[in-house]
Amino acid sequence: MVLGITGFKCGMSRYFTEDGDVIPVTLVHVPKNYITQIKTKDKEGYAAIQLSCGVTKDKHLTRAQLGHLKASGVKSRELHEYVGSTDRSLGNFYSVEDLEGVAWVDVQATSKGKGFTGPVRRWGFAAQFATHGNSRAHRAHGSTGGGTDPGRVIKGKKMAGHLGNKTVTLQSLKLIKIDGIGELLVIKGGIPGPMGAVVKIRPSIKKA
Repeated sequence: MVLGITGFKCGMSRYFTEDGDVIPVTLVHVPKNYITQIKTKDKEGYAAIQLSCGVTKDKHLTRAQLGHLKASGVKSRELHEYVGSTDRSLGNFYSVEDLEGVAWVDVQATSKGKGFTGPVRRWGFAAQFATHGNSRAHRAHGSTGGGTDPGRVIKGKKMAGHLGNKTVTLQSLKLIKIDGIGELLVIKGGIPGPMGAVVKIRPSIKKA
C-alpha cells in the first residue's frame, strides 16, 4: 500500500450519490509522485521515502538540488517525505491508482494566513459594550497581566496575533472517488488552504 502521496488543491464541488444525495467534496489534483530518495535504517537510522510532485525548470533549482535529483532523473522542487519502507526503486512513481481500495484518508495542508488579527476574530472573544461609557475599547481583550504575583503575562495567553498559516491535519476523511484519467481525488468535506495549496494524503491510521 502507498505510504502517502502529494497533490494540489483544485477547489470544492459537489458530488451526487446514487440515492440522490448531494455531498460537498474537495478536488485534489495528484500528478505522478516520483521516488527521489529511499532512506534506510542502516544509513539514515529510519525507513522513509522522498517523493517529488510536479516539474520545476532548471533555473529555479539550485546546484545542490540538481545534484540531489540527478540519481532519480526527476526535476522537482516540491519534495515530501513519508515514513515507511517501499518495494519500489529510485525513479519509480506512485499515482492516484495506488489508492485503490483505500476508503479513508488523513489529509495535511497549510491553512490560509489571515495576518495579524484581534482576539475577537482569533479566539472568539465577546466584544465589549458598544455604548455605556465604553471609550474605544469595543473589541479589546481587556487586562492580561497576572497582578502582583506573578506580575507578568503568562505564556500562551490568548491575545491578538498572527492567525492561520499553520500546518493542519484532518483525520478520517472519506475518499469518495478516484479519477485515474484526470489524476483527481474526490474527498468528502473541506481541506485547509487556498486553491493550489500543497496537500499531503495518507491512508487513515484510525480507519482501515
